[in-house]
Amino acid sequence: MLMTIDEYRQKKIARRKETDQPVSYIPQDVIVTHILHRVQARTLYNGFRKGCKCWSSMIAHPPFIEKHLLHAEPGLIIQQITTAAGNQSVMHFIEMKERRNPVVQFLDRGYDVEIHVSCNGLLLLQNKSHREVIYISNPVTKKSERLPPCTNSEVNALGLAFDPSTRKYKAVNLYVIDGTVHCEILALGGGDDDTWKQIQVPFVEPPQELPNMPVSIKGVIYWGMKSKDYIGCMDVSEEQIRWIFFPDITIKNGNIMQIGDTAALLHNPSPAHIGVWILKDFREATWVKQHNIILQCERYIDDLHPVASLRNGEVIIFLGPEERLFTYSLKSNRLREIGIKMNGKSLLFCNAHVNSLASWK
Repeated sequence: MLMTIDEYRQKKIARRKETDQPVSYIPQDVIVTHILHRVQARTLYNGFRKGCKCWSSMIAHPPFIEKHLLHAEPGLIIQQITTAAGNQSVMHFIEMKERRNPVVQFLDRGYDVEIHVSCNGLLLLQNKSHREVIYISNPVTKKSERLPPCTNSEVNALGLAFDPSTRKYKAVNLYVIDGTVHCEILALGGGDDDTWKQIQVPFVEPPQELPNMPVSIKGVIYWGMKSKDYIGCMDVSEEQIRWIFFPDITIKNGNIMQIGDTAALLHNPSPAHIGVWILKDFREATWVKQHNIILQCERYIDDLHPVASLRNGEVIIFLGPEERLFTYSLKSNRLREIGIKMNGKSLLFCNAHVNSLASWK
C-alpha cells in the first residue's frame, strides 16, 4: 500500500519524537540498592564521592557503609619488604574473583609498621621500632589514628572486632608478663573513656610466641596459639576471654581461619593430609570435623601452609616455597598456583581482607 507524501512526513516526525524521548528516570533507591552497593570501595571513594555532593554524603552514611560491606568480596592483603635496606614495606590487595585471573592493587606503603590484623577493611598496625605506637587505619580512605599506649607492647598479640551491641570497634591486646597471660580492651571512636581496660584472664600455660594474625567473626576474635593445644577467643560484647582446647588430644598445633560464618582449625597430621575442624559453638567448645583435604602436589607438598580462606570457606589459600601462593577448592579438590609473581621479597603478612569504607568513628 502506497503512502502519500504527507503521510510519510507525519510518520517520520512521529518516529523522530519517539527516539527523542528522554531516558527513563532511575529512582534514587534503585541506584543505591542495585548499583552503588556493588561498586568497589576505591571507586566509590576516589571517584563517585568527588563527583556529586549527594553521593558523597550518602557514601559516608553508616547504614550505606554496612550494606556495601555485605556486597564486598574478600581477597588477600599482602605486606612485603621492598628493599634490603631499612624497614620500608608495601601493602597490596589481591582481588580473587571466581573464574577471573587475580588482580593486584597497590594499597599503601607500610614504612616501619607491620600489620597485626584485618577486620572489615580496617587494619591494626604496630610500629616495629617503637612498639608502643599502634595505629588503626583504612587503606582505602587513607584515614588513620594513633591509639592510646597499651600496658605492654613488647611481646603482644593484637585483635580487632566490631561490637554490634555498642556499634563500635574494639581493639584487644594480649600480652605475657612473668609467665602469665594478660588481656586489655579499648573501645574506639571517642567517648568518655579512651584508655585500655584490663580483662580478667583464666590461667593457662602461655605459648612461647604470641600470634599476630587473629580472625574476627561476628564480634568474636580468635587467636591461634603456636605450639599449644588451645586457641584464645573473646566476644568483644561480653569482654570475656576463653581458652578453647582442640577437639583431639593428638593435635598440638594448627591454623585458625574463617570458614563460612565460623572459626575453623586446620591441622596437618601429615604433609599431604589436612583435617578441617569447625567450631560450632565457642561457648561450649564444640568442634565438628567437616573436611579432609588430600593434597596432590609432590613438588611442594612439604612446604605448603594454609594462611586464609575465601568465598565463604570454599577456597583455602596456601603459602608455598619462595612465597608462592596456591588455592585449594573444597568443591573440586583441586590445588593450583596463583599466577602472581612475589619476586622473592620478604613476606610480613598474608591474610584475608576486604576493601571497604568502614570507619571506627
